[in-house]
Amino acid sequence: LPLMVIVGVLILFVYFNTIMALYTNSGLALQQMNMSGQGMLGTSLAVAGLLGGVITMLYGPIYKALKHATPIVVCLVGAVGFFGMAYASNMWLFTIAIVLVTATALLVPYVYGVIMDSVPESSKNFAISTAMVLNNLGAYFSPYTLSFIGKTVGHTDPVASFIICAGIMLVLGVVLTLVLLGRNTNSAKKNVTVAK
Repeated sequence: LPLMVIVGVLILFVYFNTIMALYTNSGLALQQMNMSGQGMLGTSLAVAGLLGGVITMLYGPIYKALKHATPIVVCLVGAVGFFGMAYASNMWLFTIAIVLVTATALLVPYVYGVIMDSVPESSKNFAISTAMVLNNLGAYFSPYTLSFIGKTVGHTDPVASFIICAGIMLVLGVVLTLVLLGRNTNSAKKNVTVAK
């Protein structure tokens, strides 16, 4: 598999490790924060899921506007969302933060597009299958990964897991920035070679 495909599937693995905290830790975090209106969590997740779906349907125009900076912006939005979930003072702010986190689903079509553009026709099914397996493994390993990181930094509570997830989203943003810069450098070198 080409390097861009390997990087893409690893990014999806890490992303799904992170995003699952939204679903597995939200209820526990609300209890930890002793937030009033905790019964609204189901509605918040449903509304965020619907809005996240609408945002994902707008991927085309968003990509046209942001180009290859799309995943970097998405990761920053996800980090803001996870920080918002960790520090929300009421359920309305918590819900807005959840919407920001669900908007990070835009990362998936971007990475799948990069994967599809990076492999020959004969390898596309294998590359997509590999990505889907790593998506599922990322979701499966999420509680273990967050627990390991939490123990490493000495904060294993649900609210701390959101802060850890925000940090992971920032790291993903940095990695994607480096990939973008490397991609632009390679494109510039190819253009110079063609011009000669």
